[in-house]
Formats: sequence, structure tokens, C-alpha cells
Amino acid sequence: MESYKPKSLEEGFTKIGEIKADGDSWTKRREIVLKNVHTNVTTLIAEAKNDEKYTSLAVLKPKQILDFKIESVEREWDKKKLEKVKANAQQLDMFREPENPSKIVNKLPYKFSYKFNSDDGVERTLMIEEWEIGALYLE
Repeated sequence: MESYKPKSLEEGFTKIGEIKADGDSWTKRREIVLKNVHTNVTTLIAEAKNDEKYTSLAVLKPKQILDFKIESVEREWDKKKLEKVKANAQQLDMFREPENPSKIVNKLPYKFSYKFNSDDGVERTLMIEEWEIGALYLE
């Protein structure tokens, strides 16, 4: 789970290392990611809100997966949102080349989610936002 909420942008970020794309990279990634495995969503949320911990990246291991949901959604992008994306892509930025608005990806006609519970006993539904599930659908 990722909160997308760093503790402080004012403090800046410090590079503490680099994981190169070599044969040992997955071992090093696992060491980092598996340091913070949670089995209780309530505890994880509390840590994310805690000013001392401010947990932003964690692995959640559900107690039980109850269902995998596939729901139909609109097959086409919302025209207003699409126009906004195209307009933003045409804005000039002196540090990069203008983007090609024709590179907009196809919209997935489904929304995917898991229904699960964790050690706190609460039943939850969490949407799957990883690009891999969309790629699997498109294959």
C-alpha cells in the first residue's frame, strides 16, 4: 500500500543508495519492501497518520481474500477530462518537448478490486490500481 504522502517536502529528499537492475536487484528490493509488513489495516492507517512514524510505504498481508471483483465501467474516457489532458499536453514547457496528445492509452472498460479482511476483522474492498492488471486484460 502506498499513501502518496511524504512526511515533508520542505525537508527534501536524501539519496541513501541505489538499486541497479542486475541479478541481485530483486533480493535488495525485497529487503527494503518486506521490512514493513502489516496484517492489520487499522494499525497501518494509524501509523500513516502518526506524526512520529508517518508510514507511506508498506506491504499488507490480508488475513483472508474473500472475493475478486470485476465491474464494468465506461468504455470511453470522459470527454471533458480528455480535453483537459490534451490541453495540458499542448502547453509549452521550456525544459521539455511538447507531448503528443495522440499517445493517450485506451481506457479499460473494467474496474478490478479485492474484497478482504485483515487481523482487525473489518471487511474491506480495495481497488487494484497497478498497471499490470490492465496489461493482463489488454493481452
